[in-house]
Amino acid sequence: WKSFHSKGQLYEAGKFIRGKRVGEWSWYYNTGNLIGSCVLTNGNGFWKSYHPNGVVASEGYYKNGERDGEWKWMYETGQLSDYNILKDGKYEGLAKRYTEENILYEYGFYKNDEREGPWKHYSTLTGELEKSGNYKNGKKDGEWYEYNLFNSTFKIVVYKDGEIVK
Repeated sequence: WKSFHSKGQLYEAGKFIRGKRVGEWSWYYNTGNLIGSCVLTNGNGFWKSYHPNGVVASEGYYKNGERDGEWKWMYETGQLSDYNILKDGKYEGLAKRYTEENILYEYGFYKNDEREGPWKHYSTLTGELEKSGNYKNGKKDGEWYEYNLFNSTFKIVVYKDGEIVK
């Protein structure tokens, strides 16, 4: 199977069996550079995509046609931007986000596609801790601590269901 961009350049190439993608599949930008590729068996396989400059943009596994397990996304420089654990296509577990300068600026966990439990937010300039607190069902909940430049607490804000209560 092959399909093409509107001006005739190859867009995708692969094989269907009984209406399902199987084996090696590749997708291309209209410039001819590779967008991404994967090898699929029964909806399972490893995916790797690329920025237009050829640098890896993302990589991870598919299970039953859904993102599953460890996934990484990168900036056009190749520097890691996001690291996540997914299950059945939903965020489920550890999440980390980085700036292009490799400064960690978010660290926390997901449950059923929503932020859950402890999260830390760091300065995108210095990497110093700025805020920390808990999420419950995707909303800020309980005490959230804001820190000054010396990593000491200077403000405590209390949330319930994502709303400030104190």
